[in-house]
Amino acid sequence: MRHGVVLLAAVVLLFSCASKSEPPAKRGDSASGALTAGTPGAAKPIPGKPAAKPARRVDPAFAYKLLKHDTPKEMRSESVTVVSVRVRNSSNRTWLAKGPIKLGYYWLDAAGTRIPKAQGRVLVRKDTPPDSTVGIRCRAKAPATKGEHALAYDMIDGTTWSGNKDAPRTRVPLKVK
Repeated sequence: MRHGVVLLAAVVLLFSCASKSEPPAKRGDSASGALTAGTPGAAKPIPGKPAAKPARRVDPAFAYKLLKHDTPKEMRSESVTVVSVRVRNSSNRTWLAKGPIKLGYYWLDAAGTRIPKAQGRVLVRKDTPPDSTVGIRCRAKAPATKGEHALAYDMIDGTTWSGNKDAPRTRVPLKVK
């Protein structure tokens, strides 16, 4: 009988602790691995200096690094050029040649606003395991509008651009004549 009482007391204690659990951790607090003000060991802000921005966390499924590209500095309005891009798969999964991971590119105007329907997506040429590189060739068509623009490269998984998951994207400034 005593063992039953002790077991019952342990169960009650366990449930009372579980009901007092803290709310889920928010991005940037100590539960997510980052030190924040008020956390023992956290850096304290220096008066008169702006606080440091927290490091961006990259979704491991989207991690990549654009190693090189041969994007021209100028293009004629509505002309098409083939751009060679080399990308390192820094993610935790293999990119398959049949998809869904693709190299995407899109155009931005001088203000940094995305130009509608001025984009493309290209499958990777071969299965690319983590920590491997792959060369990709894409046919980029310049926008009709002349002036300063940028061609942005980003990896895309189906319909989700990696930049939407806090991964870096590469923006290459160029002039459309």
